[in-house]
Parts: sequence; C-alpha cells; structure tokens
Amino acid sequence: MHLSIISPVYEGANIVEPLVRRISKAAATITPDFEILLVEDGSKDHSWEAIKAVSQQYPQVKGIKLSRNFGQHQAITAGLTYSQGDFVAVLDCDLQDDPAFLIDLYEQIQEGYEIVFTLRKKRAFQNSRNYISKAYQSFYRLVTGVNEFYRGDVGNFSLLSRKVVNAFLQVKEQDRHYLMVLRWLGFKHTYLEIAHQERPSGKSSYNFRKLVMLGISGITSQSIRLLYLAIILGIGLLVLALISSIYYLFAPSIALLFLSLSLFSTGLIVTTIGIASIYLGKVFEESKKRPLYIVEEEC
Repeated sequence: MHLSIISPVYEGANIVEPLVRRISKAAATITPDFEILLVEDGSKDHSWEAIKAVSQQYPQVKGIKLSRNFGQHQAITAGLTYSQGDFVAVLDCDLQDDPAFLIDLYEQIQEGYEIVFTLRKKRAFQNSRNYISKAYQSFYRLVTGVNEFYRGDVGNFSLLSRKVVNAFLQVKEQDRHYLMVLRWLGFKHTYLEIAHQERPSGKSSYNFRKLVMLGISGITSQSIRLLYLAIILGIGLLVLALISSIYYLFAPSIALLFLSLSLFSTGLIVTTIGIASIYLGKVFEESKKRPLYIVEEEC
C-alpha cells in the first residue's frame, strides 16, 4: 500500500459519503494504490451504518468501529495502527480542511520531509473561539517552555512517512494529543498553508467544557512546569506575608489587607493542591495499563 488516509468519524453520518468521495478524488491523482480508514468513535447517530454503506461503494474504504467514544486522538491512533501505507495522511471528517490539499502535501513530502503539517490561514471559527485559542497558545508556551515546533494554527490535517508512524505507535501513554506527540518525536518537517473552510453541515462536538478539559490535558501531559510554578507562587506569597507583617507594625489598622491576604492564601493552596491532584490522577490512569481503544467491529 502506497498511501493511507485516516479520518476519525464522530457524529458524521451525513458527511461520510462526500468525505470519501473527495478524498478518493485527491488520492487517485497521487496513486491508484491507496486506502481510506474511517474510525467510528462511538457516535450516537448512524455514522457506522454510513461507513458500512460507503465501503460497499468504494472498495478502498475500511471501517473501524470502536466500542465506545474513546476520543479523537485515540481514534487517530487506531487508524495509524491499522494503516499499511508508505505514507499516511490524517484528516478530520468535518471537511473544514479540503482533501484536495492532499496532493500538495504529497508533493512536499517527496522533497525529503518526514512530516508535512498544514497551517490554517484563517480558522473558520467564531472570533471569540479564535481569541481564546490564541490566549491558550501563549499560556501553553509559558507553562510548558515549549516554543520551537509549536504553532497554534497547525491543524490535524497532515502527512507522515511510515518511519514517523512507526515511531508514533511506540508512544503508549493514555493521555495523548496527536500533534503534541508528533512535536515530541521531532523528525524533519515542514508546513503547508491551506484555507480553513466553513463546516458544510453539523457542528463541532467540542463544546466549551471539552475544550477546557482538552487544554488542561494538553498542558499537564507535556510538562510538569505547573508544579514548579506553584512552588514559585507559594514562595512569593510567603514574601508578601512577611512584608505585610512588617507594615502592620506601623499601620495596625489594615485588617482588610490581612483578610485579603488570607483569602488569597487559601485560593493559592487549593489551586496548588488541584494541580498536584491532576498529575497524581494521570499517574493513576497510566498505572492501569488499559488499552488506548477497543475495536468492536470492522468492515
């Protein structure tokens, strides 16, 4: 197999057929030897039925149904495990990234790169989400110390060599993010700028709560600097308390200042305990050694 294209599918029954049609058109331009792996990630709609139907129409399509919703990045990992291509593309199912750019990705990787990422010129989201995303990117760089090889406008749409796929599959940690694992792996890479389009149907399954949880997971799974930051804040608070105590000797009527300091101290203690608890929870999850996903059915 020369080329594999992986797309995790969640609540995408209405988009499966146009997705496969457009991927097939682009892939056939590159090689007749390709496969399309659709990983159904525990959808509540009829996505699996749609995948089975399209697999009858397109012999290149292979369907993988997970036993429940394990998450987008676990679904991508399942697709990478089942892929057979010398080159493997990953593409979200919502068609906001045009599969036609697969041709340009392939041209780039032929120049000797191991990974080709895509940069979205302008993300087709609400302005508020774009602003929050930029703020998170800045905070991520601050608390993780990661600057090189991290860009917030990089999308999941990417093309990997078989060498990268094999290396990716050696990473067994439960708490994973596709792009962050690739960043950790390294390898020679480049970027291709593409247009980010409006979603043709449906809406994103990532609501505000899920985005917040994904953001916390992304930070805590890549760095322990938050723990050091908590220590620095604690030392800073001790210094502030000492200064306040000295000042109190000269101005004994500042009870309000001490009340504020007490509330701040309590909040800081609870926050640092929370940070430590998150890391402890991750250790607990990893210690179970459960599989990343369970495959229920294939077609």
